Amino acid sequence: MQANKLADVFSDNNTHISCAGIIARHSTNTNDIREIALKGVDLSECREVLDMGCAFGFFSRALKGKLNSGARITGIDYWEGYHEHFTKSCREAGFKSEYYCKGIEKTREFNDGHFDLILCSYALHFFPYAIPEIARILDKSGRFVCITHVSTHMNEFMKFIKDCITSKRNSLYEYLPYEELIKEFSDANAPELLADWFEIEKKEYYLNSLKFEYEDFQSFLEYFRFKRSFFIPDDLSGDEELVEEITRSLAERVKSENELRISKSDVIYRCRRLK
Repeated sequence: MQANKLADVFSDNNTHISCAGIIARHSTNTNDIREIALKGVDLSECREVLDMGCAFGFFSRALKGKLNSGARITGIDYWEGYHEHFTKSCREAGFKSEYYCKGIEKTREFNDGHFDLILCSYALHFFPYAIPEIARILDKSGRFVCITHVSTHMNEFMKFIKDCITSKRNSLYEYLPYEELIKEFSDANAPELLADWFEIEKKEYYLNSLKFEYEDFQSFLEYFRFKRSFFIPDDLSGDEELVEEITRSLAERVKSENELRISKSDVIYRCRRLK
């Protein structure tokens, strides 16, 4: 499955955390999207929390001071390498934690209504089929808070890559792997996918872009190389010469324009389970 192949890049958690830092430093919106997602909601009675696709536990860390003092946060991801990072984030937030690297399949082991709060940031496009399961394990009075990309995420950069592939390999692609992934769950279809299971009580856009000046270009290249499988079609994945040609073309563009700007907006959904 293409989504599973794309998720494999996150097994390199050291480069992942380095690239997360790059995104944070070069974002034009400096507000914490996780704090925005949780703002104004009373979570003081929450004792059992699930962070799906938790990675480093950034979303869980934003719960500091917001939960019942005896709360426990459970993290689920695919890679054992995130265990230490997630545990540290929960400890800094002041809560007990458990971590499972069994992926989304772990949710089947939880009882109905087990969690008071379920979080998911930048991961549901990998498993939108799990929405009914998320509803099953959420308490009837609980909340599901999800952050995902907008459908136009990085659209100008995607166009640049497709134009390069067309000019250098005479190949046309309607969608790059990242675009295919985002189509699985974005603002374009999230309300429809959630409708049978959840009432959306809050939908809020987080407008953002990445800005790299020419002297920062190496930082962007680190990000691009880390996620290259998201941008390069699978049948061209071994074409190292193409990747270098794209890199050179991008460097020339950034040098001539003095900066690189890429749209990177997201959307927040805060939901209640339908009775």
